[in-house]
Amino acid sequence: MIPMSTASPWLDDPPLQSLNLRVVARIVTLAIILVYPLVFAGMYAGDAEIHLVYGESASNGHFFEFNSGEKSSGVTSIGYMMVVSALFKLFPSFYVPLVLKLINVAAWYALIGLIYLIARRIVASEWWALAATAVSGLLPGSAYNSTIGMENGLFAAVIFGAIYLIVRWGWLDPSSQVGARRDIVIGTCLAISASLRPEGLLVAPLIIGYRCWIMRKSILRPMVIASHGVAVTPFVLIAGAMVLFHISQTGDVLPSSGLSRMAISTRDAVYLGPFWFSPKFTERLVYYLPVTIFWLVGNAVILRTHMVRSIYVHRLLVILFWTFFLLYSTVLGSAHLARYVIFLMPMFALIATVGARWFWESGPEIIKQNNALRWTGLTVGAIGISVIFAIETDIRRDLGAHDELVRAMRAPEQRTEFSNAMMTSLGDPTERPISLAYQEVQLRYWLDQRFVVRSLDGRVDKVMMDFVQDGTFDHIGYLKQRDVDFVVDLVNYNRDDTQWSLGRLNSLDPGEVEIRDGIAFRKLDSGVIEVNYIP
Repeated sequence: MIPMSTASPWLDDPPLQSLNLRVVARIVTLAIILVYPLVFAGMYAGDAEIHLVYGESASNGHFFEFNSGEKSSGVTSIGYMMVVSALFKLFPSFYVPLVLKLINVAAWYALIGLIYLIARRIVASEWWALAATAVSGLLPGSAYNSTIGMENGLFAAVIFGAIYLIVRWGWLDPSSQVGARRDIVIGTCLAISASLRPEGLLVAPLIIGYRCWIMRKSILRPMVIASHGVAVTPFVLIAGAMVLFHISQTGDVLPSSGLSRMAISTRDAVYLGPFWFSPKFTERLVYYLPVTIFWLVGNAVILRTHMVRSIYVHRLLVILFWTFFLLYSTVLGSAHLARYVIFLMPMFALIATVGARWFWESGPEIIKQNNALRWTGLTVGAIGISVIFAIETDIRRDLGAHDELVRAMRAPEQRTEFSNAMMTSLGDPTERPISLAYQEVQLRYWLDQRFVVRSLDGRVDKVMMDFVQDGTFDHIGYLKQRDVDFVVDLVNYNRDDTQWSLGRLNSLDPGEVEIRDGIAFRKLDSGVIEVNYIP
């Protein structure tokens, strides 16, 4: 049991005493940070190309258009869409994916740097700060998920930028002096995070609400009221403008991409009466067991003692982590969990660092009096982290080709050639535009205006949500509703037939026809099915 101590043995912890050790530790950590993203230098997410489609359309004044002339609520990150749109204005289309990749990498470096600065201030030990930084950089494939062209790493960097300012300025200290400039800057950071990810709409109220609770004894003082009002204002203005802009353009409050992810997540979830429970986040914590053990101890230390400096910041990290752990396990479960929790894993590492330090310095007497036990515990933890890191890296490297970035860069100049080849594979139909149904809808970036791309999982087409129940997709109904001409890339449907019913069409031979629910499906080749509607 963690003792209910009010002592503060960690508050004045000295830095690394040996200059040589300090230099070596910093060099090793820095090397990991700088080199690791290079392993994934050529990799680029298919979903990042969806951002390119929306950004290119927005740069031409056509906001929220995935297919020309059609509004679509498939943008989860409005702020990121505007960033991509600006890049298309500033650079030739060939360079936009590359610049976006460089922004991702810079955001990841910034995130890791911010973690070190935060840890150095709240942990008060350079050894443990470096440990927290290294673990944050190694879990869970953070460099990969942060640098593949998506918005998640940038979102995490902005969140931790706000947390760093909160720590540096003592913004959560009940005795701190209020200041309008600080309130505005922190509120603006939180507002920007809300424009980058929907989760940001909850992060800001949690942080500001927690500060209100901390300052509850003086909450009615005019200066305190004004301070919180000033902090809230940028968030309300920016987040409100973003939501209203989305509604005015699409008519939808929630993006179809988010609704699609939530619908899909129920397939692997457990129904617990009032809600679905997705075990993915829990499974990930089990997977990272060497860190999770220390994380559990760290939670207890932070909540039950005052042994750590910046206790309010530590408790904020606990609040944020547990809030989103519950949300991602219920409401926001997703097939792409690792990407979405990038901003949570540094919190996980920082809390685990508290647990590891308690184990090392303030644990049970049997541990404190036995150096062999202490070193064994930390060595096992370090080996476990290293093994997980190696496995994660190998898995991420196998997820995609290492020329994806180059291919994304060349897509605009090859669009006509690729579209001509697609026309040939479809038998050169004369009707225009040709309606193609995909799961991997990022191929829209490769096709010209002779094609309309429909989304078989609803990511960029909310209409699909009318044909989803308990994670099961009624593809037949959707094809009829959208008057689809061809279903393409059937390899992606070789899955659970209860969800991906079209996958069974893979067994057809070229030229073979299967009639199902008023549709005659004719196999053209291994990746194309012609859709003919029976009167």
